[in-house]
Amino acid sequence: MEKQETSVVFPTADKWVKSPLRNLVKLELNAPTNEVWALVGDPSNMPKFSEGLEKVETVFDNTGKCTGYTCFFKPMSGEDEGIVHHTTIAWHEENKGWASIDLEDNPFGMLQSLSLMTLEPYGVQTIFVWQFHFNCENEDMLNFNTDGYKNALDDISQRLIKRFGGRQLENYVKGG
Repeated sequence: MEKQETSVVFPTADKWVKSPLRNLVKLELNAPTNEVWALVGDPSNMPKFSEGLEKVETVFDNTGKCTGYTCFFKPMSGEDEGIVHHTTIAWHEENKGWASIDLEDNPFGMLQSLSLMTLEPYGVQTIFVWQFHFNCENEDMLNFNTDGYKNALDDISQRLIKRFGGRQLENYVKGG
């Protein structure tokens, strides 16, 4: 059976930020979009597919749309407490994706920080793309964050592929 490509239009990062793309992972998952969305569409599910998170609390408006979330990271080696990180949802569309914007005063020193996750049907499969755009206060923080996202996205890729089957198509990292 031949795969039917679709042309889904997603918002682009420049709608919200001017910062460059620093990290991106693209996966071909062996599951329909609605099954992948059931896991990745609600940020509170992130600990199910990301080792570094203890829990994620979401905020919803009165229409049921996710408007923000708080990540509670597991403590790093030698630390007693993990980082707590708040973000706002700028776009959230069922079976298509979501975008979140970090507050400028965040524990990672990121500026103009946007996370954009999209799902696109590809026959009976789904193309999953998660991209991170940001700048940092200094080069040390830039390297810390690009390396951190690379490790997190490697972990997420492995877990999503294990759960749904599929393969990694791209893993992009750009430093300073």
